[in-house]
Amino acid sequence: MKKIKDYGLTLLIILLGNFIFAFGVMAFIEQNDLITGGVTGIALFIHYITGLSTSIFVFILNVFFFLLGWIFLGKKFAASIIISTLFYPLCVLILENIPLKYFKFDEIWLSIICAGFFCGLGIGMVVRVGATTGGLDVPCFIINKYFPFISFGSCVVFVDIISVLFQAFVPEVTLVKIFYAIFIAVIYSFVIDRVLLIGKNRIELKIISKKQEEIREAILNKIDRGLTLLHSTTGYLKEELNTILTIVDVRELTKIKKMIYDIDQNAFIVISKVNEVKGRGFDMEKSYDYVEKE
Repeated sequence: MKKIKDYGLTLLIILLGNFIFAFGVMAFIEQNDLITGGVTGIALFIHYITGLSTSIFVFILNVFFFLLGWIFLGKKFAASIIISTLFYPLCVLILENIPLKYFKFDEIWLSIICAGFFCGLGIGMVVRVGATTGGLDVPCFIINKYFPFISFGSCVVFVDIISVLFQAFVPEVTLVKIFYAIFIAVIYSFVIDRVLLIGKNRIELKIISKKQEEIREAILNKIDRGLTLLHSTTGYLKEELNTILTIVDVRELTKIKKMIYDIDQNAFIVISKVNEVKGRGFDMEKSYDYVEKE
């Protein structure tokens, strides 16, 4: 039953993310005669030139990249994008036939910001659940697979800018529109990366103190967080002691710092931000294993 609910929620997020993405394109980019990158940008470009339906070209290009994903990333990945491959063009088709003139703002920069925000939010929601909106996202996943040090959001910007610059060879596309498209790509790249990290940011603390046992007990019993003791040697006096390593939520940081300094005013603390934590107490339920002391 839980798996059915999880699948249902994932499907809902994919559908909603695709609709938000399509809304960002049709309400703020198409309404203001702007250009953008990716499959949507190419389809809009063809629409401006020929007057033919944007949704038809989106569908044709999505099918092509669907097959590309199948070849390079496997059947499982292809299955994860089949919904977007079909549903996103449908959203574009629906929005093509809805009056969206109320979203055509006098201030072009407001349209650019809204376009970047909604496109990034939609793509980020879909990617967060392990799927994709299809199209030129597929090459980004391929690049990210073979070059994992390149973030997905950065990859999207790179591919989109290339597709935008390709359109520069057409007289109807002005230099100003190209810069607008680049700004949109940068905004939604930032939003994508933020959406992917929502709820995942944690704080890592390394604590060095001569009162390490008291601090250890306080973290376990008062903060209810796990910890690891790392064997350490001080650099100057070469004293043997343990460094306490623990991960906490951002909202717990002030509380744990106060607690540590109440125990030892001379405690040395290193605080770092980590993007994601997997394991008990975070993405899994806590487990309490008690060992009787002899």
